Amino acid sequence: MDYNGFKYKSNGKKNGVCYYVCSSPNMVCKGSLKRTNDGTIIEYDRLKYNFRQHLLERSTSETTNLRNIYDEEAIRTPDATRVYSWHTAESSMRKAKAKNTPVLPTTLRGLGETLDEYRQKYKCGNHQFYQEWIFDDQGNVI
Repeated sequence: MDYNGFKYKSNGKKNGVCYYVCSSPNMVCKGSLKRTNDGTIIEYDRLKYNFRQHLLERSTSETTNLRNIYDEEAIRTPDATRVYSWHTAESSMRKAKAKNTPVLPTTLRGLGETLDEYRQKYKCGNHQFYQEWIFDDQGNVI
């Protein structure tokens, strides 16, 4: 079978769904396809890439639990979970989240500076819980 300039060979059939793996000569091709009963072709590589990108995007922009993010995206695209499991995704999601998560401050002043810097990121029920610095009578930050 030819698809998008690559040759694919049959890798079996189950429940009327045909599975194919790339067999293009002299090319690095790790792709695989699935052709459903109605003739629809699903590219697993593209599916996996898009699924992974959505996971990483949400991991960096949301404070939601990573497993919950994975489960929500898995409900949207159940085919992707077959080629990109939670155990595979977890590591890259944690790394993506760590890049955008500040280091835990050691002082209250440091905490205030961090919350000032990331004011839009840390919210509770879509409301900011941090509003401003608190000063004592001598003008020191509390």
